[in-house]
Amino acid sequence: MLARYWQRRLGQPVTELPADVAAADHEPEPESAAPEQAQRILAALPEHYRRILQLRFLEACSVAEAAAAMGISVANAKVLQHRALRRAAGLAAE
Repeated sequence: MLARYWQRRLGQPVTELPADVAAADHEPEPESAAPEQAQRILAALPEHYRRILQLRFLEACSVAEAAAAMGISVANAKVLQHRALRRAAGLAAE
């Protein structure tokens, strides 16, 4: 499916794409303040909220893995994640 997309987009078989096609067809993305804003929000959160969000979204842990790393139940990790996201959203809105 992905190969068909690139074949239609570039008009040539995917196996024949030159290495510089991606660089030539791609405009640089504008600078984003998102990483700095995310760090600011994480820093403003209580430690247990910050830790669950770091494990889940920055370290790509499952809920079960994050719960085990924090020494809490999976149910508690889900509640903690929900509360942390709500607090982070509130901080982002300020």
